[in-house]
Amino acid sequence: MGAVGLDGTKELISGHLGILRDYAKKVLVGQGTLDMGEEAEKERRIQELFTVASSLGLTMKETVVLLYKPLFIKPACECSTCRFRRGSWS
Repeated sequence: MGAVGLDGTKELISGHLGILRDYAKKVLVGQGTLDMGEEAEKERRIQELFTVASSLGLTMKETVVLLYKPLFIKPACECSTCRFRRGSWS
């Protein structure tokens, strides 16, 4: 990994998070498996993500939470009461 600016770092992290989450959904939700190419790509992206996150001061735990937490959040209820509470009643 070469030197990148802050904007490049954000894009790099965002790209890794998106693809790694897709792989996790495929395995955890779809109960599928990754082929050899996907597995190698996953390992490379995880390693690079941890390296970049560490350089930004994030711990391994914080990085794992950043990566996987969105997969385990329940979708918001869309009833009128819950939408009103969130302020999105329109």
